[in-house]
Order: sequence, then C-alpha cells, then structure tokens
Amino acid sequence: MEPFKPTELPLDVSSWNMHALIKKVSSASSSLAYYNGILNSIINPLIFLSPLETKEAILSSRIEGTVTTLDEVLKYEVDLKPESEEKEKDIIEVLNYRRAMRHAAGWLGRGLPFNTNLVCEIQKELMAGVRGKDKLPGKIRKEQVWIGAYKCKIEEATYIPPDPYSVPQLLENLFNYINTDESEVLIQSAILHAQFEIIHPFMDGNGRTGRILIPLFLWHKRRMDVPMLYISEYLNDNRDEYTQRLLYVSEKYGWEDWIYFFLDAIEVQAARNARKAKMSYNFTII
Repeated sequence: MEPFKPTELPLDVSSWNMHALIKKVSSASSSLAYYNGILNSIINPLIFLSPLETKEAILSSRIEGTVTTLDEVLKYEVDLKPESEEKEKDIIEVLNYRRAMRHAAGWLGRGLPFNTNLVCEIQKELMAGVRGKDKLPGKIRKEQVWIGAYKCKIEEATYIPPDPYSVPQLLENLFNYINTDESEVLIQSAILHAQFEIIHPFMDGNGRTGRILIPLFLWHKRRMDVPMLYISEYLNDNRDEYTQRLLYVSEKYGWEDWIYFFLDAIEVQAARNARKAKMSYNFTII
C-alpha cells in the first residue's frame, strides 16, 4: 500500500445528487439555527454551558481511547486526585482538549486567520505534558505515519496518509478552499474535517484537532454566534460508521456519503444540545 494522494479541493461535484444534498443541508441548517437561537437567549453561554464543553472534551478524547468521566474531571479540578497515574493522564488529556478549544477561540476572536498556524497551536495545546508530548507537538510531521492495529507494520496498515513532503501543500490547499465562499458552509465543514483527517498532518492528536475545528469553523463563518456546537457525542455513538465513512473517502471517493453522515451529525447533535441547554437554563432560573 502506497501513501494516499488526496484530491485537490474544490471537489468535482458534477455527479452528486445536489437536490437531495441541498435538502439535507437545509434540514441540518434549521437544527443548527434553532440551537444557535437557544444560545443567544442565554446570558454568557460559554460560562453557563461549560459542562457541555467539558463533555465534548471527554467524548472526543474517548474516540481516541481516553476514558474518564465528567465527575472525575470535576473532582480533579478541585484537587481531588484520581486513584492511579494512568487515570490522571486521561483527565489531563481532557483538560488539554478544553484548553486547546479556548485557546483557538481566543486566536480567532483576535482576528487571526483560520490557517495552518491555528491548527499547530491547537495540537500543541493538546499534546502538552501528555502521551504524545514527545512527538513534536505543534509541528507538521516530517515522517511517514500509518493507521492500523496497535503496533502494526506499515504493510498491515488500514490507511497510509500522504507522504510528509506533500503535507504543507495539502494544508495550504485545504485552508485556501475553506476561506472561500465557493460552497455551502456546512458542506465546507464536512470537507474540512474529512480532508484534515486524510492529510493527518501531525504525528499524534489529529482526530481531536480535527474535531475541535468543527465548531470553530462554524463560528468563523458566522453560522454560530459562539463556538459551541459539539458533535463528538454523535460521532462516539456511531464510531464504527464514523471511521468507515472517513476511510471510504480515501478508498472509494465516498465524499457524498461522508457529507450526508456529517450533516446527520450536525442535525442530531444540534437538536440534542438545544434540549440540554434549555433544560439546564430553565432549571437554573426556576
């Protein structure tokens, strides 16, 4: 198996069923707009709904094998140490995820660009002092990597990302694409996440970095007033399909199916988050 060579963006969509796709975009957009309206009705949603942010950090990290709970994280934040060093490492990874999200929001809030430098900053924060800290945090990889079973050889890999020499150019193409208005924003966000995972620009932390980019991008494109759409709950619930849909993009040019899956995630998770936000806020004001 050779390193994968991603399709240059924008994609050729001439064979897609655009009528059905736009209908799906409309449905996901409505769900997202309703959730955004709920957020706008809450005073200081970033503070008031911070448990949603922490839950996202827990679930996104769980997709990568890190297992902890909201209760364990909250206890750790008030200096109640867990029973083992390994559990403490899991908690710190979750806290790094949350810190990386906030750091990136501050970056964009200062008017800095949505580009490779941003994702390097995110990945650097994620890897600070945890497993993967020795894999050049914040640096674009200069080695070939592969994905497969634990400690598998490259010959046994299920996917081999692009060779390291092509990564800077691929990232430049990706960020040039998403900083245009050529496509509907939700379709762009689906392509952003998949293409980022396909490129796999870092030695570690690519999945978490790519998921952090989703709410940031929707906020950057002004589809949300705060960067608080967290879809890792849906992705974790449908983990096998999530990984297979991403793999099919590289194996079978399965972009259209991936985008439908991603739009389902947006629609379902926005509705879930809206219900949770309303319940939390109503409970507090009562």
